[in-house]
Amino acid sequence: MSIFSQKNTNNTYFSAIPTDLIAKNYGLKSLKILKSAGGISGENYFAIANDKEEVVIKYYRHTDIRKIKKIENTLGIMKAVSIPVPKLITNLEGNQHTYLDNSYLSIYSKIEGKIIHGTEFNDISLSNTASYLSKIHSAPFSSDLELLTTSKTIRPFSTVEYNAKQLLDSPKIKIKDQKIKSTIKNLIEIKLQILNKFVNQNLEKNLLPCNWLIHGDFHNQNLLFDEENNLKGILDFENAHLGHPTEDIMHFISLACCNTGYQGKNLEKASFFLQQYLSNKQISVQELELGWYMYLYHISSSFFLEEQLLSSVSDDLAPFIERDIKNLGHLYSNMENVFHDLLNND
Repeated sequence: MSIFSQKNTNNTYFSAIPTDLIAKNYGLKSLKILKSAGGISGENYFAIANDKEEVVIKYYRHTDIRKIKKIENTLGIMKAVSIPVPKLITNLEGNQHTYLDNSYLSIYSKIEGKIIHGTEFNDISLSNTASYLSKIHSAPFSSDLELLTTSKTIRPFSTVEYNAKQLLDSPKIKIKDQKIKSTIKNLIEIKLQILNKFVNQNLEKNLLPCNWLIHGDFHNQNLLFDEENNLKGILDFENAHLGHPTEDIMHFISLACCNTGYQGKNLEKASFFLQQYLSNKQISVQELELGWYMYLYHISSSFFLEEQLLSSVSDDLAPFIERDIKNLGHLYSNMENVFHDLLNND
């Protein structure tokens, strides 16, 4: 039985981290928390072990063991094909995770590097990123990995409509100020308009084959670069699944290259990234087009940010929703043109 199987009454989750118990479980002489590193699906902390080794502690609150195993197995696959991912540290029980109050904890070696934002990407960083992403998509995997496929995660339009109505009728929205209410309603309305386009074209029925290992959240916040803009680390494989490469490609283009809009220099960077990827792994224009539309379906059928804003006492997420209103509104009016420019921008 894990030493964390019993309730630690002196600590409420990780508001105060039981570093002494964690150190004992991992055979460390010391473990000191340096600072919180944030996180939504899990809490992340920078720490130093044995007064010299920098590590990252990740606490997965109320997470199923199957998800932990999926992450561990996926990281093993990445290491086997020389993808730069963090190393999981093994505890004294021989596991790469530790059970803690109905949740799980993992400790990773820290990869030194910087996060590059959209305007800072150059030919080197984009080329590096495209090359490693194609390697992820070419990685061999076993059916024992038991990953979900994209087809299992697509929400039917009727379900999305119901979820939207539930959000708009939620008691939580009634206590928000008028500006926040309007912002949330505007984004939901734009998403439903985009989805209606897809429903009319029956695109949600034309899924691409799901034969590749997909990162699932591939964007700049999960990439670390050295000072010469070479990619040094790829983080966060929590959403890994079986899907089509266009999912990761379009996710990166949307959140890294075109986070501030699908015009000008942003679209030039996105086009360069796409061409670099295609020089490593070929995808047909038809697949790219369907992948582009299916990515828009995916992001428009999720109300994650809206739900988080409604549940939070802070309005910190409002600017991100306003950003999505601007970007998705532009895409709704210019879907075909943006895709054409993405393929043909020199």
